[in-house]
Amino acid sequence: MKKILLAAFSILAIFSVKAQGLCDEGRYVTEDYFDSLTVTTGIQYGSNVQAGGSSQQALRLDLFEPTGDTLAQRPLIIFAFGGSFVSGQRTDVHFLCEYFARRGYVTAAIDYRTGFFLPDERTTTLAVVRAMHDMKAAIRFFYKDAATTNTYGIDTARIIVGGISAGAISAIHAAYLDKTSEIPSYLSADTAAIGGVDGLSGNAGYSSKVHGVISYSGTIGDTSWIEAGSAPIVFFHDTLDATVPFGTDTINALGFNTGLEADGSRSMQLRCDNVGVPNDFLWFNRSGHVSYFNGTDTDTVLKRSSSNAAIVACQNLTSIYEAPSFAGSFNLYPNPSNGSFIIEISGNTKPVTVGVYNMVGQLVSEIALGTNQQQLVDLSTSQSGIYLVRVADANTGALIATHKLIVQ
Repeated sequence: MKKILLAAFSILAIFSVKAQGLCDEGRYVTEDYFDSLTVTTGIQYGSNVQAGGSSQQALRLDLFEPTGDTLAQRPLIIFAFGGSFVSGQRTDVHFLCEYFARRGYVTAAIDYRTGFFLPDERTTTLAVVRAMHDMKAAIRFFYKDAATTNTYGIDTARIIVGGISAGAISAIHAAYLDKTSEIPSYLSADTAAIGGVDGLSGNAGYSSKVHGVISYSGTIGDTSWIEAGSAPIVFFHDTLDATVPFGTDTINALGFNTGLEADGSRSMQLRCDNVGVPNDFLWFNRSGHVSYFNGTDTDTVLKRSSSNAAIVACQNLTSIYEAPSFAGSFNLYPNPSNGSFIIEISGNTKPVTVGVYNMVGQLVSEIALGTNQQQLVDLSTSQSGIYLVRVADANTGALIATHKLIVQ
């Protein structure tokens, strides 16, 4: 394990959140925090009737753990591959598992049932439901383990799901499709026969709740399934994606228009904003499908994914949004904003310094305010995402207040 860490660039270290333990040292955001990984392949987590057949298909996962990790309860990220629900394999997302496991997560690359089908509205939706069922069974597998043998040391309050294309769609539905009433009426009979919203892929009786979603060009059947209190999500998408819609449109599979209308990343982001679900969105103004994993944008996308996942992994981070003992008033508005917002402080008897930090701890703006002042701040050229605003005594540096800022 690396002993010299980039703590100066950790937002957790900046605010000295002692309760965060290893988060203070940069775990979850530091590249190669662990030097080596232990990989276990072919762990069976469930089974179900194969797509287009009658035989049982074993469902397996490959597990990536930081070698030498002594943390008793660790955050988990489960990844699913892409392939239009027709093809693909769990090794396709090994690069994601390796990337996050080296930062301190346990990660899993899972199977889900794929197979050829003639794409239309019904068959495509059933393919999504199958994959969702298998993802939920994988989630339950780790809840079951934590409640019984605890072989893998997973903290079930810090489980994230994600995937690429069809894998992202599987993860999104596993996170947000949780009520029988949400199943389309034309699928009610089919879905009831295969286990409703939870499915029959294994580990019945355990929770399938998740605490974060990473979507690489995913979509959802209906944004209304995202509700206040739902898990936070980070999105990535090409604006002219002809396979999985950027906004609301029909899905293409195997070169066929399925006729299945779905809500892409832009529509999901608007819904999240409307109901108060934390989210982050990075899009690329070009055609292509998951083009950002084919060139120079890969590093940017992975780092953005990492900074968002760290918010879930270091969940007590929310405590730093609270003013420690400030009796006055500190406001940011509008919040969320487009990057242009007003900082207003009153009740302070001494000048203050206001610093705005991104989620990897970098200072992006700093201003000085006197007593009972306000000032316009412009971050419109900065990336969208979550920022932390720190107010300190200008003379002593003592922390006065902190606040979360969302830039869209």
